[in-house]
Amino acid sequence: MLLTLIKPIAWIGRGLMLAALLGWFCLNSTLLQSIRVYDGLDTYDWFFDWIDSLTGYSWESATLLASRHPFVAEAMNYVYNSSIQQILLLFVLLVLFRPQHEAARMITTNGVSLMCAMLIWCAFPNFGPSAYIQLEPGLSQIAHVSVDNNYGAKMVHAATHGLTSIDFDTVIGMISFPSYHMVLTCLILYFCYPMRPLFWVAVPVHLLTIPAILVTGGHLVIDLIGGIGVFLAGLKLSDYLLSRRLPMSYARFVPGPLTPLEMNGEPIFKRRLRAR
Repeated sequence: MLLTLIKPIAWIGRGLMLAALLGWFCLNSTLLQSIRVYDGLDTYDWFFDWIDSLTGYSWESATLLASRHPFVAEAMNYVYNSSIQQILLLFVLLVLFRPQHEAARMITTNGVSLMCAMLIWCAFPNFGPSAYIQLEPGLSQIAHVSVDNNYGAKMVHAATHGLTSIDFDTVIGMISFPSYHMVLTCLILYFCYPMRPLFWVAVPVHLLTIPAILVTGGHLVIDLIGGIGVFLAGLKLSDYLLSRRLPMSYARFVPGPLTPLEMNGEPIFKRRLRAR
C-alpha cells in the first residue's frame, strides 16, 4: 500500500497487493476443503465413474499407453506439476506489459473459479481413479503418475478417519471434479491470447496438459468438461463483479460544478466529480 503512494513504482505496489490477495484466497480455499473432510465422508466417485464409462475412457489403458512413451510421460508430468508456476509467471507478465485491469481480472477469475470448484467438490466430494483403481506394480513410476495409488490411499484415509490437524503436511489436493488444472489451462490460454508470441508458446505446452490430466490419476474425462465450464462461469461472474465495483482511482477527487439535468420534466442537480 505504501508503494502505491510513490507514483513511479505504484504499479509494483498494486501488483504485490493482487498477489497477496491471491495467496490469501488460495489458503482460505484449502481450509474450506479441509474442513469438509470429516470422519465418514461420503464420496461420489461411483457417479462420476459411471458417467465417464459412457465415454469409453480407462485410466489403466491411459497409463499403459503413457508407459510405452516414458519421455512424453515425463514431459506431461512436468507440465502438469508446473501449473502454479505458470500462473505466477503469467501474472508477472500481465503486471509488466498489460493494462492494470488485466492482472486484476486474471486474479479475480482465478479466485472465483477456484471457489466454484471448491463448492462443487464440497457438495459432491470425489477423489479420482487412483483412489479406487489399483495399477500394476511399478506402472505408476514408468508412466510418471503424480496422483498414484499411495496418494489415493491418503485421500481415502482422510475421508474415512478425518484429518487430525490442518497443516502443510496433512492437507493434500483432493478435487477431482471439476478439474482445477483444466481451469488453469483455460485461464493461461485466455489471458495469454493478447500477447501473441507468448500465446503461441503456451498452446503446444498445454496440448500436453489435457492428456497429462487424464494420466495423472486424479481425473476423468468428465472432469475436463467440468473444468472448462467452471472457467467460463468464473470468467463471466468475475466480469460481472468487476463491472459492479465502486469506481476506484488513485487520483484525488474534488467536487465539480453543479450541472442541471432534466428528469421527468423537473430539473435535478447532480454534483459531478472531477479528477485533480
